[in-house]
Amino acid sequence: MSKICVFCSSAEVDGSYKETAHELGRILAQNNHTLVYGGINQGLMGIVASSARNQGGKIIGIVPNILSNRPQLYDEAINVKDLQDRKSTMTKISDAFIALPGGIGTLDEITTVLADQAIGHHNKPMAIINTNRYYEYLAALLSRGLKERFIKAKSINLLYLAPDAQRAITFLESNRLCKR
Repeated sequence: MSKICVFCSSAEVDGSYKETAHELGRILAQNNHTLVYGGINQGLMGIVASSARNQGGKIIGIVPNILSNRPQLYDEAINVKDLQDRKSTMTKISDAFIALPGGIGTLDEITTVLADQAIGHHNKPMAIINTNRYYEYLAALLSRGLKERFIKAKSINLLYLAPDAQRAITFLESNRLCKR
């Protein structure tokens, strides 16, 4: 069983994003992956966790002290000092990563994983689910960075822009670094 960290928003968003989050939680649990996430029970985070829980999945919440008094959806909590500690802990204990659409925090988490890969800190794969073409501009920016030689191919060779949750999981499972 792999621990797959999901980066996503805690904001309330529209239906297609919710559907993708629900599908991801279901698929994670059905494939016996442990969900590692930011521990919040709202927005896409809450949907992924409740969907995984409804399918009998294991959930680890990484919870900053400031958020520890909120309702829980996880089986195991790892309490951390702050958001930086949360990001570091999620990266350390996870075998792979999936990003759903999100805001500044999600972008920070994505770029931290990529930067850690670039300096050889880890070789963990990441899939970004491109619901409603949300990450098209990020993909274009990374492509331009490669073309202009600001980014080395090895820095993003473990990154996949997935059209849906199933293909994101398939990519991670097919990557030898994420064994079930």
